[in-house]
Amino acid sequence: MAFGIDYYSRVPISKLNEFKSNGVSFICRYYCPEGYSSKLMTKDEAQEISDAGIDIVPIYEAGGYESSHFTYSNGYNDCMEAINRAEIIGQPYNSAIYFAVDTDMRNNLNAVYDYFHGVSDAMIEYRQRNGEKWYTGIYGGYDVIEYMDNKWGVTHLWQAKGWEYGQGIYSQANIHQYEIDVPFCNVNVDKNNSYSSIGSFTI
Repeated sequence: MAFGIDYYSRVPISKLNEFKSNGVSFICRYYCPEGYSSKLMTKDEAQEISDAGIDIVPIYEAGGYESSHFTYSNGYNDCMEAINRAEIIGQPYNSAIYFAVDTDMRNNLNAVYDYFHGVSDAMIEYRQRNGEKWYTGIYGGYDVIEYMDNKWGVTHLWQAKGWEYGQGIYSQANIHQYEIDVPFCNVNVDKNNSYSSIGSFTI
């Protein structure tokens, strides 16, 4: 088991060594459209994290906190934008891009299914053109990740604490977010444990 954090905005370079010395082995950071949010991870930041000896787990989110976002077309378009960000960062192919289901979708699983159908089609098209692709991951509540496990190429599962409903940790979860917005090294983070290969990378 390894310990990691997810961090909403750019990680201060002054904090990286402190994070490392306090047991952080991976940091989850965001892909999204350019100018969409301060949460966007830049190539410079990815290099700084990598140089500190910490792995990166990328997650794409641009609307994933709204139930209406989960459609086939949005999944396709989000994946194409995530691919664009991965190319800019230089993310290696033997790693994963997670896509956020950052709302309670346990009663609307068909919409999540449609969304990841779109993600899958975009990834397949990319592989047909380039010969390689990234693994697909999902961030969401227990019911969501259990439902999407091994559907539409979803191979990496990150369980969100917010929608567990007392069900514990899903047996196939790669990452488990177990505390939200808590102090750590004098900043607020979400805390995570990993239980198997999480598709992380360094550049």
